[in-house]
Amino acid sequence: MSQQDFTQAGNEQSKPLQFPQRLNENYKKVQQLLQTIDHDVELDNVAKALERILNDSLPQNDIEVIQRSQEFWHFKRDPDGYYDHILKIKARFLILWTDYKFLGKHFKIKKLIHIRWNGQQYECQKFDPTKRIKALEYGKPIITV
Repeated sequence: MSQQDFTQAGNEQSKPLQFPQRLNENYKKVQQLLQTIDHDVELDNVAKALERILNDSLPQNDIEVIQRSQEFWHFKRDPDGYYDHILKIKARFLILWTDYKFLGKHFKIKKLIHIRWNGQQYECQKFDPTKRIKALEYGKPIITV
């Protein structure tokens, strides 16, 4: 695939490759939302709002699918190196295109909110240490954060 093919989608004019502004906006929304946890906000409501934001961050067109695939490949190759890189280039919003476990770690919510990936979208719920999810989907256990 040539660079021209990569920067063009359908009938759109050719333009430089850019990450969706939506990612940066959603990253800021997550930060603001998680600041409310310190104020005794109901975690069920925070989890549902987080779920909506994370799902809104998913790719919404072919170009974004390609971009996310490339970013995810780099992330999977070297998660810590990738994390250091996005911090260095001031692109923290790209954390939204990593995986659910890394999201929990980055936002420091591992013992507050479960984040799961069901194969198509994120599911978030209040952390319950007494409840272990052992459901199987597509032959693989659903792992929670």
